[in-house]
Amino acid sequence: MDKNDIVQIIKKEKMISVIRGENQNIVEQTIDAIVEGGIHLIEITMTVPNAIELIENLIKKYENTNIIIGAGTVLDEEKAKKVINAGAKFVVSPVLDENVIKVCNENNILVIPGVATPTEAYNAMKYGAEILKLFPSNIYGPSFIKTIKGPFPNIQIIPTGGVSLENLDKWLEVGAIAVGVGGEFSKCAKEGNFEKVKELAKEFVNKITIV
Repeated sequence: MDKNDIVQIIKKEKMISVIRGENQNIVEQTIDAIVEGGIHLIEITMTVPNAIELIENLIKKYENTNIIIGAGTVLDEEKAKKVINAGAKFVVSPVLDENVIKVCNENNILVIPGVATPTEAYNAMKYGAEILKLFPSNIYGPSFIKTIKGPFPNIQIIPTGGVSLENLDKWLEVGAIAVGVGGEFSKCAKEGNFEKVKELAKEFVNKITIV
């Protein structure tokens, strides 16, 4: 499965679950619940303890399945190399770093850098990023995507930060190719309510199919 395959899957699935957590036990239970709920794109953030090891374990666990494991909160070239070596199928960052984009492209790994201005979006695409992450999206709102598509009609954006069941349709309607969702799951996971995590995942999947 190469970079182009991952791009097409993201466009089809329209959702990446962003995984954070204070310990691996909570994180692993959260992932199990999300997968049971029908979400297939999993982003393990580098803020998770032993994130690199976790990515390696998940790659093995979900080998020969339709579950795709990526890495998030990748801030520099060194970390990008580590997550790629661990087997991450895509790399996400909350910031724009040219070297992260470069190392991912050199390894034919999809990179999704964070942007928040037209200049950052322009530079990200100039450096070779195909898909961009609008972060934190709750600060800007869906109108950002609608407006930026004026000068950049072919821009591909995934809003992350503040995406919920209530505003999911608004983001997709203005042209977001997918959304990143993390906080909604983290709240339930912190309470130890993993059944609710699974049900929430199902609700997101069901809503995406009708948007």
